[in-house]
Amino acid sequence: MVINHAEILDNRVAVVDIEGPLDSYTSPDFEDYINQLLGKSIVFILFDAGRMEYVSSEGIGLLLFLQRKISEANGFFVIFNLSNEIMTLYRLLGFDKVFRIADSRADALQIMDRQMELREKGITEELEPGPAPAAVKPAPEEEPAAPAPAPEVAPAPKPAEAPAESPEGGMVIECRNCKSPNRVYHDGDYICPHCNTEFSVMGRETMKSPSSPASDFSSLIVECKKCRSLIIVKKSGSYQCPDCSARFSVGDDQTVVF
Repeated sequence: MVINHAEILDNRVAVVDIEGPLDSYTSPDFEDYINQLLGKSIVFILFDAGRMEYVSSEGIGLLLFLQRKISEANGFFVIFNLSNEIMTLYRLLGFDKVFRIADSRADALQIMDRQMELREKGITEELEPGPAPAAVKPAPEEEPAAPAPAPEVAPAPKPAEAPAESPEGGMVIECRNCKSPNRVYHDGDYICPHCNTEFSVMGRETMKSPSSPASDFSSLIVECKKCRSLIIVKKSGSYQCPDCSARFSVGDDQTVVF
């Protein structure tokens, strides 16, 4: 992986781009690079993903971590020039609601200029989009003493394995780790955008949440040669596209053969 950056707007903003994958092998180098920029008090960062070949679950987790770190430094982080394949994956997993994503460099600069202006005025309400906080029920008001009512029977909780139908299509599945709802459209492997927990959907009644990704094989996003669907692969072996049933194999060196 090759990392480059250019400093613009009186060296207050850095435009960073990488050439190659962002995965478990390259993420430490990218994190060190961003930390060096933050050490120079450059907290407004535009990430040009135009030459990023693919991003693994480890890479997505790093971007979430860096976005939070930059925000805590009163900075801002914008991603632009995502490929159609990666943008499709981000929308499928809900990351377009977590990251601030722009279509082009011009759009990204416009967003950043607005954020810098707000911070100069001491306004920080307009931050990157993210999941809304869970509503907290107010404590019930105290009432005068009265005869104790008959105990109410709480409704039985819905099993986590049963996905709910979504009015927008697909199914809504509750993350077993953080209880956040995730909308999925097909069987396959997914990543919760709120806590980065990986889970699998197989049929309409099965959801598995592995405790950790495979250690010997970095997660790989494979684009189906036939229908262009995106499939997350965590180990070598033979696979079948869940959308068109096209068969393919993945080697130990992550070589994909249809």
